[in-house]
Amino acid sequence: MLTAQPDYYLYSYSGDLSGPLSKNAAFTVSAYKLVKQNQNIVSAVNPQDTPARVSQAVPNPSNLIVVNPRIDVEAGKHTLSFRDYYYKAEQNGAEVGALSLASQA
Repeated sequence: MLTAQPDYYLYSYSGDLSGPLSKNAAFTVSAYKLVKQNQNIVSAVNPQDTPARVSQAVPNPSNLIVVNPRIDVEAGKHTLSFRDYYYKAEQNGAEVGALSLASQA
């Protein structure tokens, strides 16, 4: 059992920006950012000393960024849309708890 509650927080930011580029073109950009502090809880037994248990909270922070730019251009009776998608995710400490066999330790 853990002696203290591990830190946890979650921040989320998002926004949109749009406007005209010219008489026949417009743009829009959407962005999203997520910052999260999770905890991996380790509860293990020492094979050499089985009554001794180890309980520990290991930080597992993660970040996510998503950006969606778009340009719309009027071409006669049609509208051409150019879009892109940028996605970046980072995570630290995710390998904690990945070992399940004594031979892997």
